[in-house]
Amino acid sequence: MNYFFTKQIQDTNDYDFQLFQNLRKSQEIKFVTTDYDRFYTRKIQQLNISENEVINMFNSLQVKNKEESKAVHFMQLNLKSDQGPQKLSDGRLALYHEGYCYCIVSLFQETDLINQLTFYDQFQNVIEIDSYDVRGFLSLKTIYGQNGGVATDKMFTPNKKLVYEEFYQRIPNSQKIESTLSIIHAKNQISLFDSRTELIANFFHVLKAANTDKIYASQNFLNQYNFDNDINFVVAN
Repeated sequence: MNYFFTKQIQDTNDYDFQLFQNLRKSQEIKFVTTDYDRFYTRKIQQLNISENEVINMFNSLQVKNKEESKAVHFMQLNLKSDQGPQKLSDGRLALYHEGYCYCIVSLFQETDLINQLTFYDQFQNVIEIDSYDVRGFLSLKTIYGQNGGVATDKMFTPNKKLVYEEFYQRIPNSQKIESTLSIIHAKNQISLFDSRTELIANFFHVLKAANTDKIYASQNFLNQYNFDNDINFVVAN
């Protein structure tokens, strides 16, 4: 089996997706995306390709053995509110407790299914965002640090098991925040990675089961990472 790596699926006009389409005309190949994307399964449907032809690095950690996810409805959360949910002009719901808005609820369009929960402290600083996968489960919990930047991401399975954590740090004299440590939680063990590049390299080795496998990527994808020499991508063009 051959593979084509890219960061994420955009649409049918995306350059990397067109490269993949050309490659699949002459060989058996799978499309591999390496960015986290809670809308991943919806995009696959929109691109009209089989789920068996696509692998997302984070989805492979979160959803194994076709785990069924139970969609979370707003009323199931039992979130406290002093005066009931207040509907905002953009359709979101604001929840108040002890005199301040501590949570804003975003629902998926025309449903009562949770899209995102944004939590605030009493000074209206964002302290946490809970993001739900389109399949219905709590997928990502983003925790913010005192400096206002993202400090930690935690990813979960449909049955609420923690499978992945990523820690971030603001670069000195810059507004940029970069990943400094990733942890994969597997059965009876954890794996540590110092960067997103190391994480992708590990996934490369997981997929490359046979020496005859070819793993393609566009030059644009490769330019964004500093892979070691043993990561032998074939440049697609």
